Amino acid sequence: MMDLPGGSKGSIDRDIIVGYGGFKFRILFYKYGYTPHYAEHIVDPIDGREKLVLAIPHTTPSGGKIVILDLEDGRVEWEVSVPEGPVFNPHMAHMISEINPLTGSWVDVATSMGLELGDVVAPSRDNSWVVFDRRTKAVKRVVKPGFDARWVHDIIPSVNGDGFIVSDYGVGFYKIRFDGSTVWGPLIGSGAAKISFIESTTPNWHSPSFGGRYLLVRNRDVEGVYEVDDSGNVVWRCASSPGGVNVFWPFTPHSAFRTGVAELGGQLTIVGFEAGGGIVALDRDCRPRWGVMKGFSVTPSTAYRPTSFGLLETTHVFPTLRGTIGFIDWGGKYGSVVGEILEIPYHQTLWFILAQDHDPGDAWHEYNPPIEVGEWRETKIVISANPGGPLEYAIYGTNIPYIHGSSAKWKQIARGTVNPEDYLEVDVSGNTFIKITGRRAVTETPSSWKIIVILRR
Repeated sequence: MMDLPGGSKGSIDRDIIVGYGGFKFRILFYKYGYTPHYAEHIVDPIDGREKLVLAIPHTTPSGGKIVILDLEDGRVEWEVSVPEGPVFNPHMAHMISEINPLTGSWVDVATSMGLELGDVVAPSRDNSWVVFDRRTKAVKRVVKPGFDARWVHDIIPSVNGDGFIVSDYGVGFYKIRFDGSTVWGPLIGSGAAKISFIESTTPNWHSPSFGGRYLLVRNRDVEGVYEVDDSGNVVWRCASSPGGVNVFWPFTPHSAFRTGVAELGGQLTIVGFEAGGGIVALDRDCRPRWGVMKGFSVTPSTAYRPTSFGLLETTHVFPTLRGTIGFIDWGGKYGSVVGEILEIPYHQTLWFILAQDHDPGDAWHEYNPPIEVGEWRETKIVISANPGGPLEYAIYGTNIPYIHGSSAKWKQIARGTVNPEDYLEVDVSGNTFIKITGRRAVTETPSSWKIIVILRR
């Protein structure tokens, strides 16, 4: 076993705290030469102790390994390499347990497949998923995909225990049976990365679900977090959506999880960005509530430019057993930092896309719900018109704190016409809510625009 740096006589030093510009976190794991891309914080069913399961796919000599860290004494207690093969893995590693915050319960799967609680399942370099016997480190079960695998990634139990939800980075997301045969898929397309389980809580108005049971993350420039049900239907998304409203562009996300059991859909989806680093909490309308993010330019070529808050490339976000947010960022020297967020910067710049290449039509279209801006020091509306016809816009604001249908009182902030391929900004700061309406300036002439909301505090 090895000591975690900062530990003394096998004990972890929980006072290793780092901060940049108001983003403060506790280091849970860092070791030179170890670049984990995945972590889960879990109570080990074998000994009841608090553990961190880490998956290290590539880049450093530790690539191909799974590591289990005992957080109570700060030591790596278990380490194993996945079988050799043509792809870089493991990108994930799950401990088979009755309660796993990211994957849900493995009990039904363990019973069906003859596995034991405490075993570890991970994608292998030979494009299969393997289960390691925790005590002997031997591979005790192999799941081979029935589809034409290119680069297998994540695997979690299906909610009714009849198979798995899996991802293949080259193909998409699938549901498979225990023998690897396909139930549905591929879904969403290449770049299929991490999967997380969504609890089903009763009464249903407290449910973390927006109608699905799994969060799927697609690792592309402005893609995408998708919520799907057990039949593979997409019921909610935060991704690029030409022609859509209430859109969010996550910049090369690799992971996400749902948090909160608030009433009436008040949950948040925590998303991590690889492109320059970032962690943002999105509400059900894909509007950011807090976080760290920055722009992403692919001109003249794709380049990740780190944030001013110290994040470089955030490969993973995960829930901790304390209800806080854990993350992994390639912010170390020849290593990845696994941290627990202690403080989110108050000074933030966040944004979302109210309308992405949307045609409002000939009649006035009201973009709903109204935008809450009372918590932000500055709010700007950016309107960028596409080729086509001109568009009319009207922006209204109010400082009434309770919006109740037609009884709300609104003041006009701005009104005008935007010509094709023009760009304008409107400062709407100092309101509690704003609403935006728009229509074609010339009837029956196809016209569309992007409306982007910039939020600063």
